[in-house]
Amino acid sequence: MKHLIILASALTLSMSAFSQTDTTYNCQKGSYLSFGVGGGLHSLGYKLSDYGNKTLSGGISANLIYSYYFTPHFGLGFGAQLQTFSSTAKLNYIAEINGAIDDDNDTYTHRTYYNDLKENQKQTQLAIPVELFYQTQLSTKLKLNLGLGVMPELVLSESYKIKSGNLETRASYPELNLELHDLEHHHLYKSSIFSGNYDYKTSIAGIFNAQMLYALNSNVDLLFGIYTSYSFNSQTSPENQKQYDPDCMSDYTSPEYKGVLNSEVTSKVNPFTLGGQIGLRFRFKHKEKSKPEEPITEKVEEKVEEPQPEQQVVETQP
Repeated sequence: MKHLIILASALTLSMSAFSQTDTTYNCQKGSYLSFGVGGGLHSLGYKLSDYGNKTLSGGISANLIYSYYFTPHFGLGFGAQLQTFSSTAKLNYIAEINGAIDDDNDTYTHRTYYNDLKENQKQTQLAIPVELFYQTQLSTKLKLNLGLGVMPELVLSESYKIKSGNLETRASYPELNLELHDLEHHHLYKSSIFSGNYDYKTSIAGIFNAQMLYALNSNVDLLFGIYTSYSFNSQTSPENQKQYDPDCMSDYTSPEYKGVLNSEVTSKVNPFTLGGQIGLRFRFKHKEKSKPEEPITEKVEEKVEEPQPEQQVVETQP
């Protein structure tokens, strides 16, 4: 029985020793500033249906986030995030316009053949994330930090450009069982030189990130983790129009390439991300208010004079 008591006491002491952590690295309330860079899948998020297929592309991101934890575990934060997006559409389909008019005022069916036409879109955004954070201690120097929130996405720059393939215009006369092509003087040609810009709208995205925080010292954490976001609203308002307008209903003087994102090819554009991130998080160390020193008072001892005993003079007779 004595041995069992000693063993139980030893196990209890061992468990208490392992469960203790250095309070210097514990989750603490207060202000933090984090900086991170990362990258991964950053796509403009649209569908092409039967018109072709889309290649998912990558992008990079960098952010600066200020957060305040009003308890050791829960906090709020906001900041700025710069991120890039890229997508490529590969198109293989035929677009027809009935009732087109040729140079002799005869009607025909105008056809545009998209032959492996690759259009690449690029975009750079400035986002303003606002997040709710939760952090918890995993071990002495390791913490888990989760963030959930929303962010407006402002488009800073964007462009599109044809990378390869071509589109070819042809004239079909069904009653004659005839299709004309490669007649540039009759506006029947091949072309692949198109580039320009889209008119994007501001979007609102939901964001989530999960980070591991490793304490380098009591005020600096190394962070690494994953992030993802998805835009709730479409950045464009695609119209029910052809990707390429040859102006075949009038005089062919104003042909216009509308692009993938402004035509019937797509219905909406919702950018999304999924990637990894690394960075640093700094804790602002607040100075504790010092208590005012109490004035030092010296005790003054009052000297009390003791009364002198009265001296009696005794006269003696000679």
